[in-house]
Amino acid sequence: MAEERKQPELRFKGFTDDWIQCEVGDYYEFKNGINKGKDFFGKGTPIVNFKDVFHHRGLT
Repeated sequence: MAEERKQPELRFKGFTDDWIQCEVGDYYEFKNGINKGKDFFGKGTPIVNFKDVFHHRGLT
């Protein structure tokens, strides 16, 4: 990505706007899930394990 452009050379069809830099915390709330019971997982609040982020599995 060129420093002056804020757009990569290769774009997906339909995406034309400049890229913006943001923090993950702007879109997600971080909480400690250690104390959650097994019935909490799999419904309601999406849970992301730190390994998912660390191993670049992505957040969507």
